[in-house]
Amino acid sequence: MFFFLNSLVLFSSLAFAGQERPIFEVSRLTAAGVVKAQYYADEIIVKPRPDAIVSAVTKAHELRAALSSESCDTTGMCYLPYQGDARAMSAVVSALSQDRSFEWASLSPVFKAQQVSAPLTNDPAIQGQWNLGSALPGGIGWKSFSGPVPEKVYVVGFDSGGCFTHEDFDWSRNETKLNYHAEVADKEPNTVPYDDNGHGCSTMSIVAAKSNNGRGIAGIADFVRTGYFKVLNNRGLGNTKTIVSAILELAVRVRDLPPGSRVIALLGFGTSEFVPPLEEAIQIARRAGIIFVAPAGNEGSDLSRFPRTPATTEGVFSVAACDTTGALVRKSYWASNYGGPTLVCAPGVETWVAVPKPMESFFYEFSDPQGYQRAEGTSISAPHVAGVIAHLLAENLEISEEEIRIRLLNGRRDIPGTNIWSRQYSPRDLYVAGATLFMPTALSKTSTAPARPVLEVAAGHSSARVQINQQPFGIRCFYGNIGDQRTWEAIPFFGNGEFILRNKDGSPLGEKEAFQLACRAVDGAGRWSEISPVVTFTTRESVSEVLPSSTFVPTRGPLADFIEEKNPNSPQLWGFKTFPLLAEPVWYAGTDSFSYRVGDNDSVLESGEIMLPHDTAVSVTVKQFVQMIGTALQGSHYDLSELSVVWTENGEQKEKVVRQIMPNARQFGLETVSFDVSELAGKTVRLRFRLFTNGSSVGAGWIVGGVTVKTDR
Repeated sequence: MFFFLNSLVLFSSLAFAGQERPIFEVSRLTAAGVVKAQYYADEIIVKPRPDAIVSAVTKAHELRAALSSESCDTTGMCYLPYQGDARAMSAVVSALSQDRSFEWASLSPVFKAQQVSAPLTNDPAIQGQWNLGSALPGGIGWKSFSGPVPEKVYVVGFDSGGCFTHEDFDWSRNETKLNYHAEVADKEPNTVPYDDNGHGCSTMSIVAAKSNNGRGIAGIADFVRTGYFKVLNNRGLGNTKTIVSAILELAVRVRDLPPGSRVIALLGFGTSEFVPPLEEAIQIARRAGIIFVAPAGNEGSDLSRFPRTPATTEGVFSVAACDTTGALVRKSYWASNYGGPTLVCAPGVETWVAVPKPMESFFYEFSDPQGYQRAEGTSISAPHVAGVIAHLLAENLEISEEEIRIRLLNGRRDIPGTNIWSRQYSPRDLYVAGATLFMPTALSKTSTAPARPVLEVAAGHSSARVQINQQPFGIRCFYGNIGDQRTWEAIPFFGNGEFILRNKDGSPLGEKEAFQLACRAVDGAGRWSEISPVVTFTTRESVSEVLPSSTFVPTRGPLADFIEEKNPNSPQLWGFKTFPLLAEPVWYAGTDSFSYRVGDNDSVLESGEIMLPHDTAVSVTVKQFVQMIGTALQGSHYDLSELSVVWTENGEQKEKVVRQIMPNARQFGLETVSFDVSELAGKTVRLRFRLFTNGSSVGAGWIVGGVTVKTDR
């Protein structure tokens, strides 16, 4: 669930107030502690040999033109303008240093007054633990616990075990009754769950490494009592039976803890499959009072569309990974999952962790002679949340899971969005609060609850616009048909006191139906208001406009080009055809008679412009048929069809995805898709149907037709 970075060098991009030139920082862990150096991020210094022909390397790095008399001084040194991040600039310097055209090449160091600021603790690596600080947007703003040491807060790692001889843990705080080697429990129940992989040691060190002990790193909540349930083997792999039995075992063992104790289970694993016995075991353990924290996963998937166990299991605190800027991590070799129940984003790159020494770990890649490495992944993010939850429990052992969830949502929101599938997503699109984990606000307190909200409702045919007389941190609303006891709970709403009420999946409310609605406001400290007076309203009737399929325009994408190049005798990807299932000709995306194998390709079908009236609810209905043909033969897991609404705002194109299907994972026949887009009333929009493929198949079928736009009568 995470990756180790074996180099002991940490690069950080920094921005300093009043500093015009960009700077980056390099941290190295030495026997004497962390050594830092800062360099300008817009310049490289080289000294060419007088008789050398400077061409190959400088041309490759676009620096040749900069080698002129204006860029060089009387000593023969040349100052070349070059901008990039720390890794890119270091790579260029390394290449130039190996070029015989130069005597040497160097980064441009920053010289500064030797003022020393006091570190948070005396742990040698603390100044390299950007994740704990607040100087970088992705840091959590950590402060050590200052009260009496709590004795009833436990964190149990469900992972590859514990490194029981490591110097940076207070092993007197290990609760032996919460140590369990699940793989051999039946035959050798008292076996110590040693970590022979390194993953379990690393994740727990972020929570429980001893701070201010003059060694290694600082843990977020080193006051906790720890336990280790070994459910992963020396390769970091586990199975359903072992994990389920271990979770149920913990649910039994917590009964022997002192009354009032609270237990956090830190899970270090995941799978893209739905696993019913594991889901059930977690719910049993939750009823025993155990709080579960899990990594969102590293596949770059939207968990609202493609669930993952246990990240999407009900009640589990699911955590995404963000970088130093607070943005969701997306790299060439891994990317954080997002969406759905993903609660917040926490540091998941370039993070110092404790690991076993080589003689203590079978899997030597996850070990280090000094006992410390840098690691990344959502398994690194999850312990940050577990550590902050431990602080909340230390302050109040009776705090509810719901209040914990609200407090964690109270984080930093001034963070950048992320580009996924060539589209920019806001943080709010990626995880519940659109916020990174931030301890100062999570631990903040208020003395009074928010005022009781008053609601005003303007109903349309497919949704209702709800105005609140205040601007709360969050809002939770309950609604249902009058006379019907069914209810729906909204996730806390973050906005300006107004929201659009529609069904939870985005589909329209029923027309000409009577509803009742009531809401409660909540502040960032988890204090709830009294419930509002109940408001009743009736949705309106709609008027429909059918969009002729002939007005849709296909856009040639890489997939269409590829198909025509490889299969010159085949039909084009998009065709306008008549099918027995539909009354009128429709657009069809399909490759019927040949195989293809491509990567990250797409093709688009887009409607003409649709003018949405002002001051009305708007809903759209589309009839479509989506199916992968012959998936049993090759079965790509990367083909994706997508339906979205596109519009222009302030000169920038915006897009709202309303439907995504992996047709080979779940076969679909003809279906009708309806969605409410009332927030776009008054805008000119287009409907976009987009087909991606990033694997192989023997054909794809997608019929689009019967598009109807409904507005209020």
